[in-house]
Amino acid sequence: MRRVWMRWPSKPIPAPVRRDLEGRLARHAARRWPGRLSKLLFKYRGAFVRIAGVEGTPGRDGLPTMASYVLAGEIPIEFCRLGWYGDMEGWQYAVFTYRDEKHHVDPSADVTPEHALDRAAGYMLSGPDEVLSVCLSHSSRRL
Repeated sequence: MRRVWMRWPSKPIPAPVRRDLEGRLARHAARRWPGRLSKLLFKYRGAFVRIAGVEGTPGRDGLPTMASYVLAGEIPIEFCRLGWYGDMEGWQYAVFTYRDEKHHVDPSADVTPEHALDRAAGYMLSGPDEVLSVCLSHSSRRL
């Protein structure tokens, strides 16, 4: 097995960054999947945030509700985990897989929160073809 060097997040995510992250991802989810997510769930632990969603009708403003809990009967869909490097535009990205119920870090990716949500939630909400087109469009921007 080949070893790969990668940075590891170490500082806790500051409260202003948390608020900004939640707002950015709620607006992005409302634009990307209108009417599909009723709630975005954020669970913070140190330098990491786990992001999940609940399918359903969003609130009156069209944005999913931000929460750290689910109500009885709601089934959360685990999307991904982000690691805070100290920059809003470069996060460590780890996708959650239900096959083994673990987060798998992409060592080559420092991503924006929107790109991470596109890659992880796109597969769950839209299917693999949507994720492929998102990955290709994001990779072409770097060239």
